Amino acid sequence: MEETVDNEVNTSQRSALLTGAVLIGLLFASSWLPRAAQSDTIQVSLWIMAAMSAVFLFLLRNTPIKIERSVRKHHVVQFLMHGTIFAYWATVVDAVADQFVLIGIQIVLAYALDFFLSWWKRERWVCGFGPLPVIGSINLFLWFKDEWWYLQLLMVVLAFASKPLLRWTREDRSVHIFNPSAIALAAMSLGVLLAGKTDIPWGQTIATSLNAPTYMFEVIFAVGIAVQVLFDTTLVTAGAALSVWVLGIIYYQVTGWWFFNDTHIPIAVFLGMNLLITDPTTSPKNKIGRLLFGATYGLAVFPLWSGLQAFGRPTFYDKLLQVPLLNLLVPSFERLGNWLTERLPQISWAGDNRVHVGIWLTVFLCLRPGLIDHPGKAVSHGHMFARGVGGVEKDTRKAAALFRKSCYRGVPLGCFELAVLHLAGDGVPQDPAKAATLLNTACDGGEFGACTELGLLTYEGRGVERSPTQAATLYDRACKGDEANGCANLGLMYRDGDGVPSNPERATSLFKRACTLEHEGACALIKSPNLGDPKADPVAACEAGDAAACGALAVREEQRGTNQPKRVVDLLTRACEGGHLSSCNTLGGKYAMGLGVTKNIPKAAALAQTACDGGIPDACGNLAGMYLEGQGVPRDLNRARTLLSKACSGGVTRACQFLKRLSP
Repeated sequence: MEETVDNEVNTSQRSALLTGAVLIGLLFASSWLPRAAQSDTIQVSLWIMAAMSAVFLFLLRNTPIKIERSVRKHHVVQFLMHGTIFAYWATVVDAVADQFVLIGIQIVLAYALDFFLSWWKRERWVCGFGPLPVIGSINLFLWFKDEWWYLQLLMVVLAFASKPLLRWTREDRSVHIFNPSAIALAAMSLGVLLAGKTDIPWGQTIATSLNAPTYMFEVIFAVGIAVQVLFDTTLVTAGAALSVWVLGIIYYQVTGWWFFNDTHIPIAVFLGMNLLITDPTTSPKNKIGRLLFGATYGLAVFPLWSGLQAFGRPTFYDKLLQVPLLNLLVPSFERLGNWLTERLPQISWAGDNRVHVGIWLTVFLCLRPGLIDHPGKAVSHGHMFARGVGGVEKDTRKAAALFRKSCYRGVPLGCFELAVLHLAGDGVPQDPAKAATLLNTACDGGEFGACTELGLLTYEGRGVERSPTQAATLYDRACKGDEANGCANLGLMYRDGDGVPSNPERATSLFKRACTLEHEGACALIKSPNLGDPKADPVAACEAGDAAACGALAVREEQRGTNQPKRVVDLLTRACEGGHLSSCNTLGGKYAMGLGVTKNIPKAAALAQTACDGGIPDACGNLAGMYLEGQGVPRDLNRARTLLSKACSGGVTRACQFLKRLSP
C-alpha cells in the first residue's frame, strides 16, 4: 500500500516536472516568433521570464503537487466573449490584429504563472481554461508599446500573483479579494500616471478605436448578456449603465452641455461595465448590493474623468482605477444590500436573474439611441477619419459624411468641420458657396470660430458677395464669443477704417481683448510703438528691425487680401528670425499649406515647435494636429494630447474642445 502511494507521488512529481518544462520551453520558443523577435525588449523579457520559471521549477522540484483537470464552462464562455470582441474589432482596426500573437504569448505566461504559484501556495493545480479570461480582460483595456512590453508581462504577473497572495474569507470560504485583471490594470494605470509616462501604453488607441466598428455597442451588449446570464451579474452592469446615464442627463439639464459630448456612455466605459466588473467572486452576493456596486462604479467615472482631465492626463483610466477599491468595499455593499432587502417589500420574481436580463434588455433598447446615434458621436468619429487617428485610416470622404450627419442633426461643430472640408476640397468638392452656407449655420448655432471664418470669406468675397461691413459684423459676433481671431480682425478694420469708421481707441480695445485671449499678433500690435498710430509707417518700423512690426504688417497685408503671398512670407520670415514667435507659427501654416512658398510639412512642424516652446498656445494646437495626422512628425496620439492640453491651458478654446473629444 505504501509502495503504491509512493508510486503515485513519484508519478505526480514527474508529471509536474514535465509540465513545468513544457511551459518553460513554450515560453522560450515564443520569443523567437517573428512578432516577438522584431523587438529586443519583447524577446529579452521572455527570456528573463523563462529563466525565472526555470528557477521556480528547480526550487519546487521536491515539493509535492496534485494536478487536476477541470474544464469550467464559465471560463470558456468568458474567453469566447472576449474573442468575439477582438475578432470584430480587428476587422476595422489593424492594430488589434497585430496584438494577437502577443496575446497568445501572454496566455503561455499565464499558464506558467498559474502552475508555479499553485504549486508553491497550494500544492495543487487545476489545469483548465482559468487563465484565458484574465488575459482576455487585461488586453481589452491596456497594451504597452513594444519598447515597454516588459510592463505588459509585469501586469500579467500582478494579476496572477494577486489570486493566491491577496485573499480573505467570505461565507466561510477563502477567496481572492480583487478581480485579478482589474487589480493589475489599476496598478499599472496608477503607476504610469504617477510616473508621468502616459505615452507608453496604447490605452488611448484602444479606447478610441473601439468606436471604429459600426456595431460595437451592440456586440459588447450581446456578449455581456451571455456573461450576465451565466454569472447572475446583470444588476451590476445595469446599475453602472443607469447611474452614468441618469447623472449625464442631470448634468445636461443643469449646464446645457453633455458631460460626454459624443455619447451618453463612452464605449470603453460600457465595455468595463459588461466585462470588467462582472466577476461574481469579487462582487456582492446580495442582489441590491450588486446594483449598488455597479451604480458606484458608474458614478466614480465622473470625478475620475474630471480629475484626470484637470491634471492633463488621458481620461481613459476612468474605468480602471476605481475597481480595486470597489472590490475592497464588497462586504459593505453586501451589508447595506441585506439591510435594504429586509426593509423593502418582498416580490417573488424580483430576485430572478431572467427578469433582470429582460429588464436590462429593455433598458438597453431605450439607451441605444443615446449610445449609437448621439449627435456629437458623428463629429468625434469624423475627426477620427479626417485625421486618421484612433486606429483608423484617414478617409476624408467618410469624415465628410459623418460631419454632414451631425450638421443635419443640429450640431454646429459638424457644420463648421464640413465647411472646412468644402473650402479645401478635401473629401468633397471644393465649394466656397456651400462652405459659406455651412459656416453661417455653425455661426448661428454658437460656434464662434465659424463666425470668424465666414467673416474672412465675406471680406474676400469667396462664396458670398464681398462686404467688409458684413465681415465686421461677423467678427464682432465672434469677438463677443471670446474668439480671439475675430477680435483681432475687427481691431484691424477699426484701425484702418476698412468697412467701419476709423476708430483707434476701439481698435486698441479690441487688440487688448484679443491679446488677453492669447492672440500673439494682437499683443504685438499693442506693444509696438510704431503700430499704435494708424498714420505711422509700419514698413519703416519693420525695416528698422522691429520684428513685431514685420509680423503685424504681414497680418495687415493678408487681411486686405494681398496678391503678393511671397511678400507676406518674406515679412513673416523676417519677423520669425527676429524673435517674433507668433509669426513663426503663422509662417509654419504657410509652409504647411504651400501658400506663397513651396509646401514643406517638416519645416512647418519645426516652426510650430519653435513657437510652442516659446509659449504660443496656438502653435501648440497646430503642432498637435500634425502629430494627430503624422504630418511632418511621427503620428503620436499621446504627444498630440500633451500639446492640446498645453494649448488649452493657454486659453485656446478649440484645443480644449478637441482635447475633450479625444478623451473617451
